[in-house]
Amino acid sequence: TLVTATRGMGQDVLAGLPGPEVLGAIRLWSEEEGILAASKLFSTQPALLMVIRRPGCHLCRYQSRELWQGCSAKLKQLGLRLVAVVSVWDEKEITSFRRFWPGEILLDKDLDIFKVLGGGKLSRAPIGKLFNPFSSVVRQIAKAMTSVDGNTVGVGASYKGGVMVVQKGGQLEFMHVEKELGFPASHKDILEAAQKVACVV
Repeated sequence: TLVTATRGMGQDVLAGLPGPEVLGAIRLWSEEEGILAASKLFSTQPALLMVIRRPGCHLCRYQSRELWQGCSAKLKQLGLRLVAVVSVWDEKEITSFRRFWPGEILLDKDLDIFKVLGGGKLSRAPIGKLFNPFSSVVRQIAKAMTSVDGNTVGVGASYKGGVMVVQKGGQLEFMHVEKELGFPASHKDILEAAQKVACVV
């Protein structure tokens, strides 16, 4: 299972990453603009896409907050557009989620970004470990629940989330997919990828 891929991993890995035409054709929804093509996100600058299951999810909120607090200043300095992509849009949850991700938020109603993370199909994390109180997944959830408020209701709870760093023009530089729920991309890896795309003109 692909967990992390970068353009420095060789042609075998690169062959499995979607090209600009695939990413660019995906249709997202913006509260301000309505339907927009994903290509607009990286037509004039590189972008980071934080792909999260639900804006009310403890893990999603915790990971989004950690990424924003730890990396957003540097990512903005490097010229990246910072976007959170959610699978569901609930006004109350979105309003609350903005405390953890004060940047741009878009809806992937058709789950096409999520399908890119899954190699062309919607990928779900195994939920068996949720029933083991000693599992790493349960420990991650407990950590998140002590750090942020949230809920455990709604669809999409088992969708695998991830992070994409995209060059200006739509070429995917870096993609991380959760192998298990609650295990995000390394901030170091994200920043290294961002530095590479910042140099692409």
